[in-house]
Amino acid sequence: MPSVLYKISVIIFCLFNLNSAKAQNQCPPNIDFEFGDFTNWVCKTGTVSLVGGINTLGNWMVTGPLATRHDIIPATNTSVDYYGGFPVASPSGSNYSVKIGNGNDNPSRKTAEGVFYTYTIPANISNFSVLYYYAVVIEDPNHTPEQKPRFRANVINLTDADTINCVSFDFYPYPGGLPGFRISSQPGPGNSIVRYKEWTPVTLNLTQYAGKTVQLQFITSRCEPGGHFCYAYVDVNSVCNGAIVGTTICRGDTIVSLTAPYGFETYQWYNDVSFSQVIANTQILSLNPAPNAGAVYPVVVTPFPGYGCIDTLYATLTLADKPISNAGTD
Repeated sequence: MPSVLYKISVIIFCLFNLNSAKAQNQCPPNIDFEFGDFTNWVCKTGTVSLVGGINTLGNWMVTGPLATRHDIIPATNTSVDYYGGFPVASPSGSNYSVKIGNGNDNPSRKTAEGVFYTYTIPANISNFSVLYYYAVVIEDPNHTPEQKPRFRANVINLTDADTINCVSFDFYPYPGGLPGFRISSQPGPGNSIVRYKEWTPVTLNLTQYAGKTVQLQFITSRCEPGGHFCYAYVDVNSVCNGAIVGTTICRGDTIVSLTAPYGFETYQWYNDVSFSQVIANTQILSLNPAPNAGAVYPVVVTPFPGYGCIDTLYATLTLADKPISNAGTD
């Protein structure tokens, strides 16, 4: 059974020190965009061309964030995507996510844009996992598949010059349709078809790459003849390894609900780390009576076919005192 320690949400009304928790997390700084900017990310622009009949990116330039091509989206943004109707802000609960590319056709441009994060995973780390969410909107012009606009989400093992396949994607419209994509009720420029995919999670179990340098790449590109668009939204979770494994319940509580990340096809909760008994097949696990502190509940999450790797996440319960209310003398 794959083993990734990950913080599972718990529905509670007691308080704990979030800053302390994040300090223990050992996540690479701002991989989650929670600085509210692109610190430690590299923003680039490039071009797309056909090389030997293959859709190929090139002419990359480090530009820094460019408006309408690399945009930060705060959680306070309540708007929805014009074509997909889904929230442009990540529904994961984070404070910030990003949008790459835009929905403007430009027949004279064969452009691409991307954001890149490079990190050397500590050699002595016992668990390292990244969870990210993405949503995509792609115009579907009457081009050959290799010419069409696309979204690439790659995880590259730079140390060994290798792509991590099950969590690397190349989305473009093709005959038969993209799995999980829908056709927008809003036509694109020139009455073209536009396809979209709502926010979807992907887990990256990178523990086996301890000591190696990896790079996250999120790239959008227009069609090769020039013009037709693709843009994407991306959000990276703030928890990256086993330093934060706890979910917190208040002392004296009799019921607790554990919530795994949303968006997977199936969930299997187990009673303990022996994986001897499945106790739930839902995203939320309700426990009554509440278990003792230190209890561990693994959940195996299975993505929809073709959209990531099966992974195992762990909820470890901890206790906290209930807050004391004080309305003041007046």
